[in-house]
Amino acid sequence: MGLQRRFLPLRTKLALLSFASVLLAVLAAVILIAVKVFYLLEEEMGMRALAIARTLAQLEAIQNNVGHPGGFQVIQPIAEKTRAATGVAYIVVVDMEGVRYSHPSAERIGGKFADPDLEPAFAGREYVSRTTGVMGPAVRAFSPIKVDEGTR
Repeated sequence: MGLQRRFLPLRTKLALLSFASVLLAVLAAVILIAVKVFYLLEEEMGMRALAIARTLAQLEAIQNNVGHPGGFQVIQPIAEKTRAATGVAYIVVVDMEGVRYSHPSAERIGGKFADPDLEPAFAGREYVSRTTGVMGPAVRAFSPIKVDEGTR
């Protein structure tokens, strides 16, 4: 008894090859579009966060209380109301020493925010960064508080 081999007809092989090629092209296009949408979404989140940071940095109540003892009593309620209204995960206000005046975890208020991401803000620059922080992956925006006397 001999083994009987069955080969696919050329027409079937061509059809399968065509189908696989189209499937691969569609899959590549979907992946490229998904990556582009992800980066656009991340950029939009960063711009939104920067707008919120700029707005808070211009509030007189924050400008007048950051860097002062007990300033968190004024700043924390403003930050929490803004956080709740905008739907962002957290808003942290720090002074030039890195001391927190607001944080969604109240026990972190008064503690140091030690992160090299702060350096450009301390130098008077606003910017957006992507990092993994205490609360997980995040798109963060930094805006220095500028008053007539300089950067706070």
